[in-house]
Amino acid sequence: MLADIYPDLLVVIGKELSPSDRQSLRAVSTTLRGTIAPLFFASAPLILSLERLATHPWQDAAGWLRYGQHLVIRSLSLDESFKTPRSLQKLLGDFLEPMDKLRSLNWTLLTGDFPWAQRLVVDLIARSDKLESLSLYDHMSCVDDFPSLPPVSNLRVLWVQTRYRGWASRFTPWMCDAVQHSPRLEALSLPSDTNASVFFARLHKQGTRLRRLHVANSHEMLTAYLASYADTLEELYIQRAVGDAAAADAFFHAVLPRHRSTLRALSIPGYSEGRWSFGAHNLEEIVQLRGLHTLEMTVNSDEYLSPKRGYGCMADDIELFLYIALSLPTVTSIALFPAVAAGRRSNSAIERHLEVTQRKITAEVERVCGEREEAVAMVLVGTQHRRAREMDRAGRCLRSG
Repeated sequence: MLADIYPDLLVVIGKELSPSDRQSLRAVSTTLRGTIAPLFFASAPLILSLERLATHPWQDAAGWLRYGQHLVIRSLSLDESFKTPRSLQKLLGDFLEPMDKLRSLNWTLLTGDFPWAQRLVVDLIARSDKLESLSLYDHMSCVDDFPSLPPVSNLRVLWVQTRYRGWASRFTPWMCDAVQHSPRLEALSLPSDTNASVFFARLHKQGTRLRRLHVANSHEMLTAYLASYADTLEELYIQRAVGDAAAADAFFHAVLPRHRSTLRALSIPGYSEGRWSFGAHNLEEIVQLRGLHTLEMTVNSDEYLSPKRGYGCMADDIELFLYIALSLPTVTSIALFPAVAAGRRSNSAIERHLEVTQRKITAEVERVCGEREEAVAMVLVGTQHRRAREMDRAGRCLRSG
């Protein structure tokens, strides 16, 4: 009988189980439920919304509040048809007050959130001295409504994303302070319109070695920072790689070889056609990244790769890219995107070029992968379609912003 096993041994077994398996084990008996409770509540995230808190009694609330370490806040607003109870503020305050073991907070801020509810969460952040991971997803449309954030330190993960361009300024001083006081920082995501050079200079000076980094644009300080350490970076996403040929070459030659043994995900789509895109000029650096499971880049169009440039054609670059991707032992996701052609100024001309080029890319990916017998080839076709749609939406938003 499981219930006859020593509690210490049950805890050891429980540490090896997934959260769903721990939940199943808790249902076996009252004894097991109590023994596994600390492990279960410490590992499973609590997903909180104000409406759920107001309308449904929280099952196992005592366990979450006593042992919970991971909190996900989806919404601090209520539907207009919902009559707000007078005791709701006290209810949320009483719910958050006992959470003294919080290690990670994932908070989505919405326009309709109650200011008093946001302040309660800010107070929770201020008193959470064990907090290691803080993720903020800002969807608020009015900058004046945003609450002031308290100082944080000793973070391992700092993830900040904003929906509206121009809103990042509200985060910049606070994020700079958080980075300065988090020497163990491992993962960082910066909003799209942040002055990222300030952060890279500080990270470089502190000797912080990030494992995961998501940024909007490439920058010479980014290249200098990533080249300052080696064999650590695992995930790098640059939304738009910008800069001249020298900047692109410096990145490929100085950064990728330094982290070739650890990189697992690389997304560096160039904004404009040129040397940020995949081709023979960066083939040597890309082919060394044998541990990649995700690879995303742009490819130059035939218009750019004209015979007078001596670069071959787009189909050749796509086939070479896929040959490399399919040779990677752990690859699960690839994507090739079009880049903006030089000389096109109007949004309509840019959109037309991108649309035509993307159709050619997708058709070529389907053709090459369709000729391969490996099951992974069809998986890669699927990720190509999905990421192409996502990047197209994101690109339209950036160009219209």
